[in-house]
Amino acid sequence: MLADPPWLRPKRDRPLVDRLEPLASAPVATWYDGERDEWAKSGSYLADDPIATAQELAESMCATRYWDAAEVPDSLQQDLAAALASGDVAASVAAFQAWAQAYKAASRYGSSAQVNPNLLCNRAEAVLDAISPGFGLRLWNALAGGYDSHYRAVIYVLARHGVDGVPGLVGLVRRRPNEYLGAARVFGAVELAPLVARAYRKLKTLRESAIDWLRAHPEHAAGGLIPAAIGAPGETRDNAEAALRFLAIDGSRELILATAAKYDREEVTAAVVAMLDEDPTELYPTKRPKLPTFWNPTAWRRPMLTTGKAIPLTAVDHFGTMLAFPTADGIYAGVTQVTASCTRDSLAPSAGTCSPPGSMPLHRRRSRGR
Repeated sequence: MLADPPWLRPKRDRPLVDRLEPLASAPVATWYDGERDEWAKSGSYLADDPIATAQELAESMCATRYWDAAEVPDSLQQDLAAALASGDVAASVAAFQAWAQAYKAASRYGSSAQVNPNLLCNRAEAVLDAISPGFGLRLWNALAGGYDSHYRAVIYVLARHGVDGVPGLVGLVRRRPNEYLGAARVFGAVELAPLVARAYRKLKTLRESAIDWLRAHPEHAAGGLIPAAIGAPGETRDNAEAALRFLAIDGSRELILATAAKYDREEVTAAVVAMLDEDPTELYPTKRPKLPTFWNPTAWRRPMLTTGKAIPLTAVDHFGTMLAFPTADGIYAGVTQVTASCTRDSLAPSAGTCSPPGSMPLHRRRSRGR
């Protein structure tokens, strides 16, 4: 491991399958007892304040903040009213985007427009349904990913419309994962899988929420992540691999392989097996961190192998590189191998050597010192 570290030699080729599409899978909703009723209460009080016309809805959607006297041409609001009256989702989205851009440009504080789903899917639901059945929900699904929303209004809409609101939820999770990933636990959808995988691998504060989703919806996770996990290298693949390996270890390996078999292509199953069974010492970051400025092994006592020999200086640097690897996917397997080959005493903090297992990883120590 230290004499010939994996990251200094050509990486072994692994079977890849490019341009594979996620498996089509209908979204599902899994509610805790009483959860849907609780969410539905969050916006029901606004149903008694209905909006009667497309013009009135346009005025509400284009309302500026009371503390921000931004002047936006009235014609943009009228364009939105006309688009809403036509029942055309694309035209309505374009008209609102034009108003939102003008509002942000005119705002003295750089304020951004918001989309309140209570307007589209509650207060104006009747008038929009009269124009085109389901128009309000379709419009919210199209707008949600581009603008901030009120959380309570969002979960109200999801409680009322269930999986029909998943497109809007996907946009919100992509835009504000810290706010909406927890709510996404209810819904299994292949479109959510890449966002959950990113949160699992990259966002430490959301890791538990991501695990909750993966465990609740392993079928949708596998269907949504297999194409990326066996496709072209990059962050998206790294995220998908990490999430699928977690599921495999967590007890869903056979489900993942069964999902791969649905493609009815031997190379897909072979690539998935190779991905799940990849040598853990090959799972190092593509971009390796530099050793920190405090790294000076010539001034330290070197770790001792169980054979009684000290690790060479070049090997100590390789060990430091391992310790500097991010730990989002767990401690790098090479660290375990090296520490098992060294005497416990020589790795103890009192020995004056580099960081032993259980101490703060180098990538965190370095960031703390900034």
